[in-house]
Amino acid sequence: MNLNFYKYQSLGNDFIIFDWSEKSEDDVTTLLTQPLWSSYVQKLCARHFGIGADGILIIKKNEVIIFNADGSRGQMCLNGLRCVVDVLHTQKNYPLKFSLLMNRQQISATIDVSNDAKVITLQVPFAQVREKLTIKTPTHTFDGFCVDAGNPHFIIFQQQEKNWLAQHGHSIETHEQFPDKTNVEFVWQQGDASYNILVYERGCGITLGCGSGAVALTSLL
Repeated sequence: MNLNFYKYQSLGNDFIIFDWSEKSEDDVTTLLTQPLWSSYVQKLCARHFGIGADGILIIKKNEVIIFNADGSRGQMCLNGLRCVVDVLHTQKNYPLKFSLLMNRQQISATIDVSNDAKVITLQVPFAQVREKLTIKTPTHTFDGFCVDAGNPHFIIFQQQEKNWLAQHGHSIETHEQFPDKTNVEFVWQQGDASYNILVYERGCGITLGCGSGAVALTSLL
């Protein structure tokens, strides 16, 4: 399969972007329902043997969709959506303000090119706190908050180490309390108004950033 793509990063989240906005819905559906599509996504996202990415974004005619690095279909990806905004602005002459549809949510994007820098801002619905939850893994017990930011998050206010999360994050992500799996954020305060967030993304593992995770956290502050 020969496909043109863009490679972008936003706050350390990196993505492969396919612009299929000129394809018909039937053609896109045919591509995405191929039996080998999931494994193809995994191969493209592989760090050492593929292009390397946290996920794949596809620009369709009327919406943007996301596939995680493990080949699963995602729901919301705000860092990725910022990358798509730049593609549409620079490659397809979109204006400095427009909206995009992702996971049935209409999201407004604004591009500010003043002061010799490009800043892309997304206006998203406020995340909803669903419940406070205690879960037990084979080695630990965690108290956290389930938050819906267009995708699921489990936020734990506790300092944690990256190496520990790399080893144990999957047991939280796939816990039986989360039948569709969840994003995991360990959060601790640093200073009066700043926070550290260590992220284990659903279907991807540890990443350097998570836009929807930051939105989810603000609902608790």
